[in-house]
Amino acid sequence: MSEEALAGFIGVFLDICLDQVTFMEGLLQPASFARRVVGWADEEAAAGRIAARSGPLLEAVMARGEVERGDVEQLVGGSERTARRVTSALLARGALVSDSPRAPLRLGFPVPVAHRWLPGLFPEPPSGGD
Repeated sequence: MSEEALAGFIGVFLDICLDQVTFMEGLLQPASFARRVVGWADEEAAAGRIAARSGPLLEAVMARGEVERGDVEQLVGGSERTARRVTSALLARGALVSDSPRAPLRLGFPVPVAHRWLPGLFPEPPSGGD
């Protein structure tokens, strides 16, 4: 392959890469992702399905990538018991994941809420199916 052909191939390849990144950005809508996740948490807490004060923990996990369990109490602004309740509820719903009971918390992507968190990527499920 000539150097000119290689340069042409690299240009086409990079154009395709950029096109795919732009396409996925449109589907994922990263600028509003945190707002959608926290909005979901607020609605779930108002309905009594997860603990109140879950939003700040989810925000911290999204900002940091992971949160040490010892930091949860300060993040939720409550007692150790409140921190455990918030953490347990989010783990049970799949919004948070962890490798072990002592390992840091990371964001999970629970299938039942995929359409809420990533609306461009997952369509809303049909109503009345479950």
